[in-house]
Amino acid sequence: MAMMGHHDIMRTTLDIDDGVLAAARAIAEAEKRSIGSVISDLARRGLVPDQRGGKSFPTFDVPEDAAPITPELVSRALDE
Repeated sequence: MAMMGHHDIMRTTLDIDDGVLAAARAIAEAEKRSIGSVISDLARRGLVPDQRGGKSFPTFDVPEDAAPITPELVSRALDE
């Protein structure tokens, strides 16, 4: 019996949330790639364990030129 290699393609049917599909379409269009390759890459990234150390304080990446979030901005947001 033949084994599928790393780059072999297998077609299947999946139910994908409308918002996820729209986001994948936007990425695919911006990067001039197929939706399938975008979804495959996103799925692969989701399967990689978090490298930030598990139960640490939650963090997220932001652009280098992003403005800092000040206590004043937090207070204003809480008052809205």
